[in-house]
Amino acid sequence: MAAITFSNPEYLWFLLSLPVLFFIHSVTFKITKQKALNFANFEAISRVTGGRFIKKNLFLLVFRLVILSLIVFAVSGTTFIYLGRTLNTDYVMAIDTSASMFVQDVPPDRLTAAKQNLISFLDIVPKDTGAGLIAFSGIVLIKNQITSDFDKIKQAIVLLEGSTVDGTDIGGAIVTGTNMLVSKPGEKSKVILLMTDGQSNIGAPLEEAIRYANDNKIIVNTIGIGTKEGGTFLGTSLRSTLDEESLIEIAARTGGSYFRAETQKDLEKSFGEISKVLRKKISVNLSFTFTLLVLLLLLVEWALINTKNKIIF
Repeated sequence: MAAITFSNPEYLWFLLSLPVLFFIHSVTFKITKQKALNFANFEAISRVTGGRFIKKNLFLLVFRLVILSLIVFAVSGTTFIYLGRTLNTDYVMAIDTSASMFVQDVPPDRLTAAKQNLISFLDIVPKDTGAGLIAFSGIVLIKNQITSDFDKIKQAIVLLEGSTVDGTDIGGAIVTGTNMLVSKPGEKSKVILLMTDGQSNIGAPLEEAIRYANDNKIIVNTIGIGTKEGGTFLGTSLRSTLDEESLIEIAARTGGSYFRAETQKDLEKSFGEISKVLRKKISVNLSFTFTLLVLLLLLVEWALINTKNKIIF
């Protein structure tokens, strides 16, 4: 996964001026050429230059447009983000505790299965790993800040209970998890493990949450708990099925992976895969590089227009 972001995207509007400049140059060049035909021996000039001066003019125009483009990208704060290898990771485990998590299509039920596998996950990650815990439904609750005291985290997981608040605020869980990870400085990879069975239907918009996670170089791995057939819960006729679409999108757009967990074995496999993937988002600010390129290209342009590419009118 690679992406380009801009700290000052409003300056990108200046790119719209490039085709306008190209048009203006084309018009003025035609006018200048017509003047040359009227007041100069254009045929003699053409024989001297070999007829190549028009092409040289176009080359220098493109050259200058490239320079202007690089200036725009430089002031826009262009940053290239890619996934690199890392040795250490901080996790925020965000688990859905809404009523639908009591469906028993993943035995004994979705919530209990998720809790059991979270505890097992902490047994296989390196001891210098940091972990925090979030429970979310219609609201988001921080159950434990990021710590390397896994016994404390495990106890918090055991104590998790279903929420009485309606709704599923996945966007809020991502934003809260991002804030927790950002508050822990260091070179560790920063990852949210998002476990849920449904779509976000309340709280922070998913689009904004994904953008916020990307801006802070957070990877979001999503685990969809449940089956396509689903099941009823809490003694009602309401049926809850696994909704994967938004979970796939969240993972894809943040550099994470999506895992479908229809059985206990699927959950175990998902956490096993996550523990092996040691990736982090690395950002490279290209503004300084573009500025150096602009200076170099300006020197090259100066050399061109003062040597063999000098234009004769």
